[in-house]
Amino acid sequence: MSLRCLALAGLTVGIVLVPARVSAQNNPPPTRSTFWGFVALGIGGANDSTFYAAGVGAAWQRRSLVLMGRIASVGPEKENRMEDLGLLAGIGTERGRFHYLAAAGLGVARNRQDSTALALPIEAQATWRFSRFAGLGLRGFLSLNKVSSFGGLTIMAEVGRLR
Repeated sequence: MSLRCLALAGLTVGIVLVPARVSAQNNPPPTRSTFWGFVALGIGGANDSTFYAAGVGAAWQRRSLVLMGRIASVGPEKENRMEDLGLLAGIGTERGRFHYLAAAGLGVARNRQDSTALALPIEAQATWRFSRFAGLGLRGFLSLNKVSSFGGLTIMAEVGRLR
């Protein structure tokens, strides 16, 4: 090969590789997934009665997609409890000390007579994540079902990789 061919090949390779390197540097770094568990306690109601409400669950978030599994319940004691077990998907804010999410999904609801029905669980959360691993917030939830629809507003504590 002549020197001219080598120079032309080197120039071609340089022209092809330089833009690839520059565009690779412009891509944002990959987003870390966040995950957390939560416990909640507050007030809730079903039909015309007011009870205390409780909840426990876990969630995973990648970008704005949130996937959550949760148990929500209302009632004064075990004999009168209404509860649901649900899997939800929704959207949440990314990064920052304040986190908001809204989600809906499918679940199974059960009342005090052990009657069960398909449920539509809906949930919204607003959390102050005061550290990378802990947060406090408000959680509103609904469980729409044929057995006994119910909902509540609770104060929630989160622990996990939050930011």
